[in-house]
Amino acid sequence: MKCKVVHETGGSLRVKILGRQLSYKEYEALHGLLEKTEGVQRIRTYWATGSIALNFRGDRERLLATIRGISEEDLAAAVEENRRALAELGKKEIEQNTPVDFVDLKKLKKQGKKMSSLWKRRLNRRILIEAAADMLLPAPVQVAYHAYQMLVLQSL
Repeated sequence: MKCKVVHETGGSLRVKILGRQLSYKEYEALHGLLEKTEGVQRIRTYWATGSIALNFRGDRERLLATIRGISEEDLAAAVEENRRALAELGKKEIEQNTPVDFVDLKKLKKQGKKMSSLWKRRLNRRILIEAAADMLLPAPVQVAYHAYQMLVLQSL
């Protein structure tokens, strides 16, 4: 994978991924691959800007060689592994009768991850739809809409 060091201080690097624009899922997979690298302490992926910020201890050149050594096949395999893991997690959540799209923010915080921009957009869109429904729909239609939502949640 081609990359360029954009910024560097002490034990920190900001690396720009060159070539094609990676998807959000590919950045998540790249995060997982680099997390396993010896000496890497913290990783932040920035999908929108196409860069990665790394805090590390050890040899800078070895870390860059590791990033450059990640092939498209490695990335595709990691994306598939993440997909399978999420599908399994979804099955467990359904068995426990909790919504599949529920994000446990406390768990994310413990892992040092922030909510992704994709999830933020989805959540904002959902809040806007709910607010619009509550403001614009007549009261009987609002009651029916919320009753429908409760039935859908109970069926999960």
